Amino acid sequence: SPKYVNSPETKLFHKSDILYNFHNAKQFARREGYVYILEGFMDVFALDRIGIQSSVALMGTAFTEEHIKKLRSLNVELRICLDGDRPGQTAAMKMIEILKDSGLKYVLVDSRGNTKDPDDIVNEEDGEEKLKKYVFNLVSPLDFAFNYYQSTSPLTGVEERKNLVISFLPILASINSTLELDDYLRKLSNITKFDIESIKDLLRKTRNRRQEQVEDAFRKFHPERKAIKRFVLAEREILFQMINNREAVEFYESKIEAFYDVIYRRLADYIVEYVKINKTIDVNGLISSIELNEDEKSKELIAELTEIAFENFHPNDCTDEYLESVLATILEEKQKMIEESTLEKMLQGKSELEKARIIAEWNRQKMKKNKGEK
Repeated sequence: SPKYVNSPETKLFHKSDILYNFHNAKQFARREGYVYILEGFMDVFALDRIGIQSSVALMGTAFTEEHIKKLRSLNVELRICLDGDRPGQTAAMKMIEILKDSGLKYVLVDSRGNTKDPDDIVNEEDGEEKLKKYVFNLVSPLDFAFNYYQSTSPLTGVEERKNLVISFLPILASINSTLELDDYLRKLSNITKFDIESIKDLLRKTRNRRQEQVEDAFRKFHPERKAIKRFVLAEREILFQMINNREAVEFYESKIEAFYDVIYRRLADYIVEYVKINKTIDVNGLISSIELNEDEKSKELIAELTEIAFENFHPNDCTDEYLESVLATILEEKQKMIEESTLEKMLQGKSELEKARIIAEWNRQKMKKNKGEK
């Protein structure tokens, strides 16, 4: 008989939303810096027996975007530990597929040579020691995937091998270490029998597309104004530096005072207040302070905060010179918006002929001003 018998979905009970033990685990997860994702509640009990209280269970359901939303709020490393049998490992591979574009940091328990679940292991002789050794033997998503495919039937068809390369590209694109990337590229080339240079070429194209998607997302933030693209990028950059550097918090207070974007402005206010009280910056503590307010915007603020905190395309340097250059962009774009707003008011209620005359004079004055500045 099956180990976990699922209850049916009802109007009040949505299985896809459930993470067993999430409410209890979140405080321990933020303290330890990780949370284990298990299959069933008996596995949660098993980990508790070896002193790990930061674990949740899927209760036999598929991993969903709703689960990701909850886990994102923790801002910790996810440790996937599903059953060691083939169905469990296939489910883990599906989780890798779902998580690869999430921006979340995650690893998996290396289940090679084991077909048991944590509850079975802990009840064996010396089970607690065996389970400790098992759950702390962690591998990266790529290593797990390589091991999985090497243990299954060989990839014989061209389409099958090509699809495997394509599925790995987003994960490869997130690796910053050149040596680590070269190692994975060689492994992927060996498994698929494709030339390593061909895979590198695909990877370059994938990285270029990802950068375009990031910029496009910012551009769509306020599609009615092209100027918003650079404006929001600059404000987001300052916010990232504030999360990571107290100097940037002081710079914001003295030079900027308030962001244009409402969400960024509220996050900046939370960061400023948090630093005043705690003197240092801690993302987990910051999330907890936002949660205490429990207003309708809290989830949106936390989601935005964790997304920015995990972004890896920001420069690490936080010098005064760099912050001043970002501020210059903000001021420049703000001035453009003021000018555009002024022009829009001047054009209201005017005929097409009058509009053309006003715009022509506006552009003439602008060109004159630009020449004077040069």
